[in-house]
Amino acid sequence: MIPSWPQRPVHHNISSRLSDIAAHWRLWLLNFPAAPRRFSSMKQILAMTIIMLSLGLPSTAAADCYVAYKAKKQPPLELHFGILSLPGTCPDKGTAATQTANRIASGGWTLLNVVSFKDGPPSAGEQANAGTYYLRY
Repeated sequence: MIPSWPQRPVHHNISSRLSDIAAHWRLWLLNFPAAPRRFSSMKQILAMTIIMLSLGLPSTAAADCYVAYKAKKQPPLELHFGILSLPGTCPDKGTAATQTANRIASGGWTLLNVVSFKDGPPSAGEQANAGTYYLRY
């Protein structure tokens, strides 16, 4: 008589089939015709958004010239320190003074002197010193 070996118990476990979705996933990706179009249209939308934002937003590369000045008004004597911006690059000191004097004259002010002018925006301390006269004219 042949000895009977213990048989493996049958559990009816189908976990191996359920966890093997790799083959189905590959077939789905390969047979899905809209995937390449969808990704290329997303790239186009992203590119167009970047272009529109770069054209629509003011760039800091073409910075204005910021002029710090002192002015007076009489009678009674009033003095103020202000900062205004001139479009484009900074002109020479005489031209900056003339343009500044013309701009603040609309408020009845007389230019005393141009303190400084530079291409970059003023610091937070300079803005605080100018107070209400920061970019007023």
